[in-house]
Amino acid sequence: MAFYEPIWCEIENEVSGERAVELTEQLWQIARYGDFAHINETSEKVATLMEQFGLAEIRIVHYPADGVTHFGGWVMPQAWDVHDARLEIVHPKVDDCLLASFAESPLVVMSYSAPTMPKGITAPVVRVDAPEQLESWRETDVRGRIVFLKSASVRSASYAFAHGALGIICDGLNGMADDAPEFLKSAIRFRNYVIPPWHAKKGFGFSISFERGRQLRQLLDKYGDGNVYVRAIVDSKLYDGNLPLVTGLIPGESDEEVIITGHLCEIGANDNASGVALALEIGRTLKALVEQGKLPKLQRGIRLCHTVEVRGTNAFVNVDETVSRIIAGINLDMVGRDEGDIVCGAYYTTPALPAYTDALLAHLFGRAQRSSPALRFSMHSRGFIDDNVFGEPLIGAPCVGIIQDGDVRWHNSADTMEGISSRMLHLLGTISATFCATIATASDVEAIELARIALKHALNEIANELMEGKPHADRIAHISAKGVQRIRSVLQLAGDEAKVRAEVDKLIAHLRNATREMERIAIACGHAVRSTYDVDPKLLEHATALRLRKVIKGFIGFEHLTNEQRDELMESVGIGWSWGAPGWLQHALFLCDGTRSARDIWVFLRNEGMDVPLERLCDALNWACMQGFVEPV
Repeated sequence: MAFYEPIWCEIENEVSGERAVELTEQLWQIARYGDFAHINETSEKVATLMEQFGLAEIRIVHYPADGVTHFGGWVMPQAWDVHDARLEIVHPKVDDCLLASFAESPLVVMSYSAPTMPKGITAPVVRVDAPEQLESWRETDVRGRIVFLKSASVRSASYAFAHGALGIICDGLNGMADDAPEFLKSAIRFRNYVIPPWHAKKGFGFSISFERGRQLRQLLDKYGDGNVYVRAIVDSKLYDGNLPLVTGLIPGESDEEVIITGHLCEIGANDNASGVALALEIGRTLKALVEQGKLPKLQRGIRLCHTVEVRGTNAFVNVDETVSRIIAGINLDMVGRDEGDIVCGAYYTTPALPAYTDALLAHLFGRAQRSSPALRFSMHSRGFIDDNVFGEPLIGAPCVGIIQDGDVRWHNSADTMEGISSRMLHLLGTISATFCATIATASDVEAIELARIALKHALNEIANELMEGKPHADRIAHISAKGVQRIRSVLQLAGDEAKVRAEVDKLIAHLRNATREMERIAIACGHAVRSTYDVDPKLLEHATALRLRKVIKGFIGFEHLTNEQRDELMESVGIGWSWGAPGWLQHALFLCDGTRSARDIWVFLRNEGMDVPLERLCDALNWACMQGFVEPV
């Protein structure tokens, strides 16, 4: 029996999937509108529920929502509210002229859309091929027109408005198949990263269904671009306001804390009313069990923290003193749906800071599947860009995550309460609450047990590597080194450090001996070879000399740059317009601790399956240095 089994059983009996469903609906009914008035209302509702469930130190923190302030290149959006929107065909005359209506779905108007005049704007519609290419906008006259796009991004929208377009329209759900479910063909895509959220020249944007997009496209094919007119009405407001973060605490015996995050800024029942709702139910469950004496006293507090995805968390980790107390965490993002091909993704903390948390999460999912064989899950070793940033080494609190993959309702108007499952919420709630309670109550005995789980986890990873094909010896060594870090990380939980360290040293010695034996067997079988790198010697010399130290906490983005600077960065490094820096660069920057060279980081990334060219990595790191995100050593 696993050492955490008594905790698991108590939580399994107390956590309520039905209550989590009710909480999901309460939050979704507010958050589904997606503007700042409703984001702030949602945060107030969460604070009220925290108080109802007995949490302490409840507070709502407000960060500037001004479109200028940024943390690591992620701009705090200018606050935006919307009251109404409508898009209709006025020429030629058609029987069904309505393309989009706010009354039908709040998602028809793209987030951060500028307002029109009260009576609206009537303008011709044109199309632009290859909207991601700047040259396309020079070839098509869009000034004073509305542009209809097959797919839309913040890059294409920025180009459109820079060239005088009044607004943009986009349809469908990005490459929808002909045999897609009928409900998706009438669904509206949530487009919250098309109109620039920062201060910039902007117009409005409409998201229309696949069916209505086909109608508009047929009219343009028949009458020609510029000969179909639409009327757009957008009643919205852009203003300097507040971006909220709501937090509350179940106190522990010490100042240390375990954090539960989940963003509250989006419009879906699953993404992400379910994540915040489940965090609240976990908070209620753990508070009740401690008060009833069914759980040991918490040695560490458990903090709930909910805000706008990435942006609010980036602000929090850079300005809030509470962050220094956090020692571990879990992020809940889409945890409620139970239908179709959904798989629960269990994400480790960043590979720059491997910890016992990874092994514990994997162990708990295995425990859940034994009692619920229908549970489908997959383990992911590289984390993801979300509110799990506490795991970066500059903060030092390993943070895992759960996010459901394969939800066809993601980011569209079909993400309603349909398919939100009490069974799924109960199961993932039991896993997540046991994760938090195990860490929060851990003493020396539990720390040693966690180290043993981490050892077993490392041995399994190396064995899987051997079975999957032709492993490189340095890849095996890389896995083993991460295993050593995971085992050693339990010392953070130790009361009698000498006692725990003695056991930890034994387990690490066992891992290293087993690693050498596995390498010997692999070499004898002719499989394990050292990786070779076909790189220019001068580039390798430069990369070996380049050593940087990260100075900005959190994820890195590009939103503080001008359009021209982003284009230059795209031309030189191939980055600059994405929603934050790509994963390989985020992880590379996490590895910038002043001791590793760019070559060391490059080799590390390759061993993690991120095969970025060395020259591109060096260029990206040099750019980050110029931005002040890292500094030379």
